[in-house]
Amino acid sequence: MGPEAELLFPAVAHYYREPLTLVRGRGSWVVDSDGREYLDLFGGILTVSLGHAQPEVVEAIVAQAQALCHTSTLYHTPAMLAAAHRYQQLTDGHLRIPGAAT
Repeated sequence: MGPEAELLFPAVAHYYREPLTLVRGRGSWVVDSDGREYLDLFGGILTVSLGHAQPEVVEAIVAQAQALCHTSTLYHTPAMLAAAHRYQQLTDGHLRIPGAAT
């Protein structure tokens, strides 16, 4: 393993003696720091379903970051409320959160 292993916390374990340093991706493909391309067959939950750098997802992230990057759950946000209403629709009005006000 390279010297970087001493800098990373234990939960960032690698399966390989010399892990790749990925610098970008598009769809199902990723590129390492040496410019080599790989089909990403080991993606995370979101990249398996969405791929890397999908234009629609990038646009949504940029739009949200321009409006509000992060806030506490003590406050409502339009995205949070929209998601709650969508879940309510998907469950035909049967969505109930235990302990929530009715």
